[in-house]
Amino acid sequence: MAISAFFATSPVTICTFYKSIDKVFIERKSLRVNEVIEHPLENILRFDIQEKQFKYSKAYRAVIVLKSFK
Repeated sequence: MAISAFFATSPVTICTFYKSIDKVFIERKSLRVNEVIEHPLENILRFDIQEKQFKYSKAYRAVIVLKSFK
């Protein structure tokens, strides 16, 4: 029960890339706040993959590093 409540309340981030308009839209959704941030594609410095080790598994997270370091 606690695990399902955690996933229901945890924030979700969706990144949508539009090459035709040269922009990336970062949409953050949570229970109270929906926020959309827009950046030009040229502001992306690199993509990283962060790895976290658990007892019997690993979790991975994609990270976009922007020129503003947000």
